[in-house]
Amino acid sequence: MHDQSWLDRLETRVETGIKWIVVVILAVLCVNVFAQVILRYLFFYSSRWTLEFSRYLMIWAVMLVAGPALKHGFLVGVDTVVERLRPTVRLWVACALRVAMTVLSATIFVQSLWLMQSQWEMQQMSPALEIPIVYMYLAIPVGFAIFVFYLIVLMHRDLLRLRRG
Repeated sequence: MHDQSWLDRLETRVETGIKWIVVVILAVLCVNVFAQVILRYLFFYSSRWTLEFSRYLMIWAVMLVAGPALKHGFLVGVDTVVERLRPTVRLWVACALRVAMTVLSATIFVQSLWLMQSQWEMQQMSPALEIPIVYMYLAIPVGFAIFVFYLIVLMHRDLLRLRRG
């Protein structure tokens, strides 16, 4: 039980941190888009950097919330066959799917580190903001690391349920 409460506390802290970071990102995104609208329709000027900045903020927000979305069941899934199974079999299927998702997510995580390394070596800059593009690509490994964390938490809970019967 001690491990479970420790894991719950860690998960709560991670989720709270993600929530606040995404709230700030979305607030900045709203201000940025509002500024673009004002510039375009009142001053007849379209800024290049606001579009690019909005795109990067949206990518970061989506990558950060993918893990909590998985936990709360907000990701799309097809479960018509699984719902017809007995609860114990359903848990085993969920664990098997989560293992497969973890392997895939870990693979994407590792490959994204290779991508970041190549971008770092090339020193590619973003077109409008003129900042290193590697900071934008950092969203991929961070997002998938969070996703793997939530997959591990969910598998742990499923295995505890299976052990209890």
